[in-house]
Amino acid sequence: MPLRGLRKPDPRFRQRDPHFAEKKNEKVKKQPKKYTHEDFEYDKKQDEYICPAGESLKYIGTGELRNNTGRKYQAKRGTCVKCHLKDKCITEKKTKKPSKNPVRTLYIAEQKYEENLSEKMREKIDDPVYRELYTRRMQIIEPVFANITHC
Repeated sequence: MPLRGLRKPDPRFRQRDPHFAEKKNEKVKKQPKKYTHEDFEYDKKQDEYICPAGESLKYIGTGELRNNTGRKYQAKRGTCVKCHLKDKCITEKKTKKPSKNPVRTLYIAEQKYEENLSEKMREKIDDPVYRELYTRRMQIIEPVFANITHC
């Protein structure tokens, strides 16, 4: 069984943990708050969203994201390249070959998965008793998984 695509059970654990809040590195730049779907205006007549810069995101179909079913809207290629709000709108991955033509896509969930197991796990981990157990797991088990993945 390939180990690619394995994720930590809660990748944002340290961001919510008060213990790590004291140990933040001052060199880390704070990223600007990204736009969410609430920042986009919906045009019911055209069935499209209007971004804060005034460009339209057209309906491109339905899809699944994190066990939710919803509608996807996307801007035309090239409209986001020179936009002055691109830093607050699009998250570009830092790779060897960055995208020359980034584009914004909105996903609007219509049918949510009934039971969100990740959310249940986050609530459990935020409890002080379970937080201690999870911290120990990260020290004992996670290095083993990292070693297996690497080798």
